[in-house]
Amino acid sequence: MQTGVQRALPSAAVLSALLPGLFVAQTRTKTYVSNVMNEERTKRITDHQNYWKARKKYRLELHDLFSKWRAELKAKQLAEEAVERQRKAEDARNQAERMAELLKEKRLASLSEQLRKAELEHKVAQVQVRAAERRDGELKRKEAARAARYQRLLEASRNWIRESEFEAAIHTALDNPRPFGFMANLQPSKGF
Repeated sequence: MQTGVQRALPSAAVLSALLPGLFVAQTRTKTYVSNVMNEERTKRITDHQNYWKARKKYRLELHDLFSKWRAELKAKQLAEEAVERQRKAEDARNQAERMAELLKEKRLASLSEQLRKAELEHKVAQVQVRAAERRDGELKRKEAARAARYQRLLEASRNWIRESEFEAAIHTALDNPRPFGFMANLQPSKGF
């Protein structure tokens, strides 16, 4: 089966008829091959080999560039990861410092709260002591007043009217009324 390129090329007989003198006869195969065609063929082969050498060189260079790019990318990724790890470590350190400061502030607040409560309890205790002292003083004064009243009543009870003298005291009081200063202008009346 012939390809499109082979069909487009003219045969050796046609070429020899069109271009006489360019073809050299070969005795063995009895085909004529042009020197120009040999040169073109050699040139094509050389060009083809040069193309593949250049392609191989290009692919090696491209491979080297890709390898360098991959190495740079990997180094960049490693550097970014190292920076990220360092940033995270710094963040963790800062967080630990903040937590330590917060804990310290919390302890200080707790201690100040305890101190405030102790001061308040001390003040309350002082107020309670003063109130107890006042109550104690009042109780002592009341007790002294009660004792004095008891003594006065006891002394007065010695001058009280006895049952045997009760009737006589009533008649004496009725016969000799004494004004108590309620109504100074009234004359006391005798009897009923």
